[in-house]
Amino acid sequence: MPGQNPYAHSTFVGRERERSALLDAVRTRRLVSLTGPGGIGKTRLAREVSAEAAGKFAHGTHWADLGPVRDAGQLLTEVARAVGLADQSSRPRAEALCAYLARQRCLLVLDSGEQVWDAVRDLAGDLLTACPGLTVLISARRPLELVEEYVWTLGPLPEDGPEAFALFAEGVAAVRPSGLAPGERAVAARICARLEGIPLALELAAARAARLPLDELARRLESRLDTLVAERQADPGTEWHGGIGAEWPEVIGTEWHEGPGAARHEGGPDRHRTLRTTIGWSHELCLPADRLLWARLTVFRGPFDLQAAREVCAGGPLTRGDVTAGLDRLLACSVLRRHGRGWSMLDTLAEYGAQWLERLGTDEHEELAARHAAYYARLVRLADEEWLGPRQITWFRWAREAYGEVNAALAYLTEYRPDEALDVSGRLVFFWACCGRLHEMRARLETALKNPSATGPHRTRALWALGVAYALHGEYAAAEEVSARGRRRPSGSGIARGCWARRTRAASQHC
Repeated sequence: MPGQNPYAHSTFVGRERERSALLDAVRTRRLVSLTGPGGIGKTRLAREVSAEAAGKFAHGTHWADLGPVRDAGQLLTEVARAVGLADQSSRPRAEALCAYLARQRCLLVLDSGEQVWDAVRDLAGDLLTACPGLTVLISARRPLELVEEYVWTLGPLPEDGPEAFALFAEGVAAVRPSGLAPGERAVAARICARLEGIPLALELAAARAARLPLDELARRLESRLDTLVAERQADPGTEWHGGIGAEWPEVIGTEWHEGPGAARHEGGPDRHRTLRTTIGWSHELCLPADRLLWARLTVFRGPFDLQAAREVCAGGPLTRGDVTAGLDRLLACSVLRRHGRGWSMLDTLAEYGAQWLERLGTDEHEELAARHAAYYARLVRLADEEWLGPRQITWFRWAREAYGEVNAALAYLTEYRPDEALDVSGRLVFFWACCGRLHEMRARLETALKNPSATGPHRTRALWALGVAYALHGEYAAAEEVSARGRRRPSGSGIARGCWARRTRAASQHC
């Protein structure tokens, strides 16, 4: 369902003080930002808070996952989807969104989105100004820096407390039916302390208990962390480039609150290094084929299924069988998480994998992007062919779930294969029209049609689709002009006219 609270992958442990404070904040404030470095548990806590606060808002809560978003247009589309708005009018999307939410008393959660942070800040400001009954909860690595923003900086779990121990023990029990043995409690507590209570680091370490005795796991992990400390002591002047958790800006009108251990001017860089070291240690314990798969899976913007992973990530030394087996192993060591029938990867782990992908060189990256684009373009063509048949609802659900990947494929094709971009854009017309994505439809088609070399059926289809968009927006003169351009295309005219006629009949019956 659009905007629903996402599925929790583990039991919620601790954070009682933070949860209580944030619940009070969303009930009494209009802009609340939950900030902190990757892997600290922001999304998990935001999920708990939004679920518990839902009953306090007449129109409930809406959850917008901004992780796959790459531009301001996609941001508006994702937030509109999250709140259940399918706007077919020609007015600006931000205006339509404000008008829709102005009638509601609700909580809107914006999770992630750092890659389009300026657009997120502008949209949040506009919504809060226009919608008096709206409260916005941000879960991200930094605050929006808006006036009256209430900021809670989330720290790790107390490293010597019961919460960190419980989280680690739960992770061990997930990979070991017997869980922690009585004699392992002391070494487990030592691991929690060395990992400084960072939830993602604890989860990654616990996943390795399936194959390593706990004392051996602790020995290996401590060796890596001791090396890190020695390097820092040998070169204490080394600049840290982690960004989050170092020096927070002083923002006029912003109220700061910090969770336990979330030291505002100290400790952040060290915890970031601890997490990075733990991820690197987990990465080293993977088989070479799994490390390559980890890197290649970062091409996906969001969740993916087995077919997508095999089609996109297999190649060179990595066979389709390697991909299938590697997915299971990466799931077992908590690099991947289950998402319905497929998998997903946390942003922090995806960022690490993407850095390794970059190290593999330009050719590897370009070949992977090309396979990704080709795969999703092929599925778009198949969806278009079967849209008017009994599988329409199946393809509608697929297109809705995979839309971030389709957008990424379109961006690649527009830059490197403009003729294919024109074809794919024209074939998405029914999905765009049925899902209230007319603004996006127009923008994509207008961009694709700027390619002067594209002729024949692809261009005719795209012109027809653009005419549909204009007509649905009530711009009939523009629709007539585009229709005339499509009908008089000289190249491949017989095929083009046939395509135009079939599509127009279909549109009249189903749009």
